[in-house]
Amino acid sequence: SPNAAQTHVRNLENVRMMESSDELLVRECESFLSRFPQSRDLHAVVAESMRGYYALGQADKAYAAAARLANEHFKINSQFDREGTWSPHRPEAWLVMARIHHARGELDRAVELYRLNGSVEAREIVAFLTEPGFELEDIARSAVGVKPELKLRTRNVKQVALKAHRVDLMTLLAVKKDLRDVTAINL
Repeated sequence: SPNAAQTHVRNLENVRMMESSDELLVRECESFLSRFPQSRDLHAVVAESMRGYYALGQADKAYAAAARLANEHFKINSQFDREGTWSPHRPEAWLVMARIHHARGELDRAVELYRLNGSVEAREIVAFLTEPGFELEDIARSAVGVKPELKLRTRNVKQVALKAHRVDLMTLLAVKKDLRDVTAINL
């Protein structure tokens, strides 16, 4: 009945406001979803369950709830609404799905979903994941007789050309007297 569904929704709100455990929140959501599959509040409860599963580290269940929010129409405004409408929690669902793909190393799909979300956080992550960049240690040391190695980390770069200079620090110190800005010295 609508009254029972509303009472259950209020109970969910109380659980959330009391900052109870995520396990309790998820159990309440699961109970609601099984008892009231036609409720107008269904989308909000699916969103709460998604958040709870994600907080508990249950990525597969969080993803399933997020996918439901992202892909289903919900009868939010009226029980007579035949078509339904997208949940207002859809952007949050895309973000959760993107984070899960990102954590799994599925970066192409993660970027697609971050772009759908469009939040400032998502745009910053897309920029980080898609813009070319590299990091190289400023100074590398090696023992006498050992071939020196430079550690280069690249992101979204297909090819890098480097020129390394062998430097005798004792000679350089005799010439410069101060090596505080050693990386700025023109060799």
